[in-house]
Amino acid sequence: MQLLSNLWHRCTEIFRGRHATPSPEPPPGRLVLWIPYTANGRKKRIAEYLASLPYYFNTMLDDVDLQTQLLACPGEGFLIVCPRQENDRSNTSRKWLLVFLANNETIVKVNITTYKRKFVLAKERQTTLAQFIEEQEMRMIERPFFLSPDQITERMAITPSLPFPIYDGTFSLGILAQKTLNFDENRRIPCFELDCSLVDSTIQQEIYDEARRMLTFGNVRTWRLWGIVFEQPTTLKLILEDIVFGSLTEYVRLGHRLNSQLKRFALQMAEGLRYCEKFDFVHYRLSLDAFLITYSYNIKLALYGFSDGELVSSDEAFDDIDRCRWLAPENLPAPILPDQSPPADRIPYDLPSMSYTYGTAIWALFHGGAFPHEDEPPENIRDRAYRYDNLPGIDENLMPKDAIEVCHRCWNKKPSARPRFKELKYTWRKVQDSFHF
Repeated sequence: MQLLSNLWHRCTEIFRGRHATPSPEPPPGRLVLWIPYTANGRKKRIAEYLASLPYYFNTMLDDVDLQTQLLACPGEGFLIVCPRQENDRSNTSRKWLLVFLANNETIVKVNITTYKRKFVLAKERQTTLAQFIEEQEMRMIERPFFLSPDQITERMAITPSLPFPIYDGTFSLGILAQKTLNFDENRRIPCFELDCSLVDSTIQQEIYDEARRMLTFGNVRTWRLWGIVFEQPTTLKLILEDIVFGSLTEYVRLGHRLNSQLKRFALQMAEGLRYCEKFDFVHYRLSLDAFLITYSYNIKLALYGFSDGELVSSDEAFDDIDRCRWLAPENLPAPILPDQSPPADRIPYDLPSMSYTYGTAIWALFHGGAFPHEDEPPENIRDRAYRYDNLPGIDENLMPKDAIEVCHRCWNKKPSARPRFKELKYTWRKVQDSFHF
């Protein structure tokens, strides 16, 4: 809970005068609007306007298959962020797409942009988004947030099982399963459910409150919440985006992968972490296992459910030796003091620590999903001095030179000298420019 309380100065709350339909109860009037500290006045105005649109899905429908499944009748539509192309460099000039089903059952996508502080058609700037929707008599599909239990049903027969399964113990907060999210009787899409109903009822309320705040958090590179099913005192289910392929760790373990694809993964991993960096969001369970592969072999960063009783993990979990493998040396508790407490000079896990862990995740990515320090005894894994002097062993036959350079920069002994994720993102984009992915 402490982690989220530290984030509130990075966000604002706005009134949301709308209700999800159907809904077990009227949702709260406020959802958190997350605005990064890097945003200027223009970006804040845009974010506030988009948050007021009940039919805005952000990047939740980037997968074209989901768009097709939602548009059941002519005249229906929704607004999304225009999917980014591989060579796009910034969100500054991002556009949006108004997607709707025409009378001839053709899916039409109209480019939307901003002009004179209004959302307008990119090719007809005298026509605003609202005017076009009204003139076309479109029926806009609203994004659901607060769901009833009967909206979540079993996995559809056409939805395949994950070819690269997610390890059962990865998300210990609840039971993870593939399900179907039903908007209504005509619209349904695949999703994931993290069933937290077995959690103590007092903790369920805390998890629900956290999840409600996080409903609008995330970008295309993070595994986002669709909504929440909450019926006290027996039911709490977190509904997340569909993950088409599964675990990135399993993917690289089960076959040889081209360096070009692994470099693309490394870029997308950095993009997800850059989003977190904009909000000073510390990911205490960051490792290769936190990254998943979804549609078109794109990466998403999982943020939720790694700890018992917490939606967002808030400590380093020193008792877990496998967690210590991924921590930076300065975060480790050893040498332990006589009263079993960590020494005063231990540095808490933070954004520079995440950079170190990212370097280790890139090492694992190119080494077939290997565990860092796999053959070391627990006392060495937890020993700060030992870890400073013994980095994961690099096989130059497996890692290209540019990836090795990234790892060594992330493993710098001086935390302040490690690259931020903004810099890492640009580093990989330069690699992309010089090497066809």
